[in-house]
Amino acid sequence: WAGRSVSMLLTWAGHTVQVASMYAPHVPADRQPYIQTTVQRVWQRRPQQRVLMGDWNFVPCPQRDRRSRAGQQTALRHSDRRSAEALATAAPGAVDAYRLKHPTRATYTFFSAANGHAARHDRVYVSPALAPYVLSCAAHPTGMSDHDPVVCALLPRRAAAAPSRGPRRAR
Repeated sequence: WAGRSVSMLLTWAGHTVQVASMYAPHVPADRQPYIQTTVQRVWQRRPQQRVLMGDWNFVPCPQRDRRSRAGQQTALRHSDRRSAEALATAAPGAVDAYRLKHPTRATYTFFSAANGHAARHDRVYVSPALAPYVLSCAAHPTGMSDHDPVVCALLPRRAAAAPSRGPRRAR
C-alpha cells in the first residue's frame, strides 16, 4: 500500500496526537484489505489521541452521504457496507468528526462531472479520547478539484501559557 498513507506524531497544546492521511483504493476488493492492514496498524499506535483523515472512496451511510445527478440517493446501487464494516473493525470507536458536529446534514466532498454523482468520500475520524476536543468540522469548496477539502479544528487540551515578562524585581 505504498504511497497511500502518511502518518506522524504531533504534540500541540497539551495533546499528543497520531495524525494519518489516508487514500483508500477506489476498488472495494482492494479497499477492504487496505483498511484491515494499513488503517488498523495506524489506529493501534499510541498515543490514545488519533486522527485518520483522507479520501476513503466509500461512504459510511449511503442514504445520507451519497446522491445522483437528479438528487436521488444511490444507496442501492452503491453498497459500501463491507468497507464500513472493515473500518469499524480496524478502527474501533473511531468518531466521524463531521457527523459529531452535524449528525443529519447532507454534505458532499466528491463530485463526478461525468455522471453528476456526489458523495462524502473525504472524512476525518478521531479517537474517542480526542472527540471532546473537536471544535468544528466542515467541507470547504474550492473548485480546484473534484474533491473538497475537509477541515477539522481542535480545541487545546490546556490553555497556552501567557508570555513571560521575565523575573519580578523587588521594590
